Formats: sequence, structure tokens, C-alpha cells
Amino acid sequence: MGAAAELDELILPFIYTCLAVGVFVMWIRSRIERERHALVAKWAEHHDLGFRTAASSDVWPRIRPFSWFEKGDNHAVHDVLTTDRARRPLWCFEHSYDRHSSDGEGGTDTTTYWSSNVLFEVKASLDLVEVRPERWLDKLAAVVGFDDIDFGGDEFSSRYHVKSASAPWARRVINARVRYVLLETPTRIQLALGGRHVLVQRTERIGPHHWDELIDIGTRLLDALPQDLIGPGPAAS
Repeated sequence: MGAAAELDELILPFIYTCLAVGVFVMWIRSRIERERHALVAKWAEHHDLGFRTAASSDVWPRIRPFSWFEKGDNHAVHDVLTTDRARRPLWCFEHSYDRHSSDGEGGTDTTTYWSSNVLFEVKASLDLVEVRPERWLDKLAAVVGFDDIDFGGDEFSSRYHVKSASAPWARRVINARVRYVLLETPTRIQLALGGRHVLVQRTERIGPHHWDELIDIGTRLLDALPQDLIGPGPAAS
């Protein structure tokens, strides 16, 4: 009994300390998240496009064509802002999903992945095209014959992976102007077209001051896309 009592005296303080640390970490994370939301809200409030809060249900039907939102599980859309005062209706939002892996000890580790997205609405319905930076796995797949759509062996083909059911359609819509914008953009951007929407994505969470940059890149890509295919935006006043 004496040994058991001594063990309890050692274990209980350790357990209480772990609980206290866990509560403190959760409080810090909650505070950071509240501050982040406040900054995003302030950015939206002072933005000249007049953003307003929207429900995640406004976004889900619009992003269903894109395979990037099918990975993992526990999908969620966060902090949706929208405006109809831009040249085209757009939505800014974050997306998260979880992936699970073995921890090597019979348990499971969960990793949450985030992306920051700007979704533009266009007048025409578009076949699916997805463009993202090339990865080393893509180069390995090319060696064994699983190549993506080639754009003539130029710099764009070596830096970006293009996925579409139709190579002629992809080459037509991802024209030289679109490729130029993607190549000159220092930020790693993913571009997707499908249905009546064009999506510009960064595969990370970004601060409020980076949303302007993402919207600007998306706007330049929209201007570069063939206007006869996506439908012209309203004339600037």
C-alpha cells in the first residue's frame, strides 16, 4: 500500500500538470483563432468591394467539380466572404480536411490541411481543368508513362501539372497569357476551372493582407482566359 500511495503521489501531480498544459494550449489556440477572425473581419469591413459574410452552404455546390476538395475527410469551409460589387461575383473562403496515418504504435495520427481560396463566377459553363505546381511524384509518374498534358516542352510544362479529360480543351483555355501570369507569379498558385466557376487557391492559411494579392492574381488570370469561352465580365464603369 505504501508503494501504491507513493506512486499515486507521483502520478496525480503529473496528470494534473498535463491537463493544465492542455487547457492552456487550447486557450492559446482559441485566442489566436479569435484574433485571426477579427483581423479578417476588419479587412473585409474596410475593403472597397463591400464584402459580407456568407454561409458555407453557398460555397459547397460551387466547388463540387474540383477534385482538390475530395481528399481526406472531415471537410469544412470556413470564414466565407462574398461580394457582388466586383467585376464578377466572388467568394473568399478557407477549406480544411483531415488525413489519418499510423503512428507506428497501433494508434492514429491526424493531420489537418488548409487552403485559402478565391472563387469567381463566370457566365459560361466550363469543362474541368486543374492546374497546380508540379511535384516530384508527377515527374516519377512521367517516367513510367503517366504524363500530364504537355504544352510544348516549355518552362510551363516543367513547372505545372495540368489535368483535364480533354487535352485540346486544356490547351485552348490555358493559353499563352494564362501561362505567363502563372509563371510570373512568385506565389505558388493552383488554378481550376469547372462549371460556371474559376478557382484560385493557395494550399495554406494566409493572413488578411495576402487576400488582396490572391484576388488580384485571380483577376489577372480571369482577364487572361479566353473571354469568348468564359463570357465577358461587365464593363468597367
